[in-house]
Amino acid sequence: MPATLALAIVALASQTAPRDPIGGQTPGTLAAALGGVWVGTLEYRDVQTDKRVRLASILRVTPGPSGQSFTFRYIYDDPAKVIQSTSTVRIGEGTYTVSPEGEPSIQYRMNGMNKLNGGFGTLTLEGETSEDGRKVDVRTLIRVSAQNLSIRRDSRFEGTKQWKFASDYRYSRVQQPANQ
Repeated sequence: MPATLALAIVALASQTAPRDPIGGQTPGTLAAALGGVWVGTLEYRDVQTDKRVRLASILRVTPGPSGQSFTFRYIYDDPAKVIQSTSTVRIGEGTYTVSPEGEPSIQYRMNGMNKLNGGFGTLTLEGETSEDGRKVDVRTLIRVSAQNLSIRRDSRFEGTKQWKFASDYRYSRVQQPANQ
């Protein structure tokens, strides 16, 4: 693992995670389930070459005070450099809105919130965005468990029926030291 990524892991993991219920929510909420530091990989389809690319990745999810918004801070270990990005996620009645820093927001229809168990389970998001300058339908599955988080996105170009792999984040939770 490159030294710069290792330093980023140490910096993120050393930040104390909240011990009390997050944002006034009980520990059994999606906010409590998502909050914290995650380490793993991002695999994505390069739209120019149609080849899959895999990068080491770190994610820190910080729930907002209401428990219905989150800040997702990503760090990617690209072979040429370390890349950072931040998105704000807002959950509404049947909606999941992603606002990447410096880009337009994308609102998805969300299903599965009522089936979560203690904040854990699967959410399905559906919406529209653009890929390689063309309009695409998007389907995303977010699976949250106590120790794992995966975010799988498939897309299909407008007017086609076949879904294509777009990206897959696979994370494991970073444990906080017991003395913090």
